Amino acid sequence: NVDAAVQVSASLLVISGYLFRRWASSQSHNPLPGLVPQLILSVVPYLCHNSAYVRAAAAWGFFHIMDALGPEKAKAVLGSDSKVPLDFYAFQAYHKECIKMRSRTH
Repeated sequence: NVDAAVQVSASLLVISGYLFRRWASSQSHNPLPGLVPQLILSVVPYLCHNSAYVRAAAAWGFFHIMDALGPEKAKAVLGSDSKVPLDFYAFQAYHKECIKMRSRTH
């Protein structure tokens, strides 16, 4: 629910980000869980949330799973719903401010 309290949204996105990061780091060894596409699509609306903390939490996890998948595998995993997530990923991957922000989190 995008209209939930900021604390609730942020908490759910921190958990989603943790799962995304974990799946991203192990996807070469293990198949991705079947709920990955649904969780990716559930996080996308939060990339435009009015709270910066919520947007950041969503963007952090979203980037890690999308980067681990890469555009071709993400397109295959997300099917016909891949256009918007791939556009968001491209923005995060190539925009200089996004790159600078990511460099601070490693």
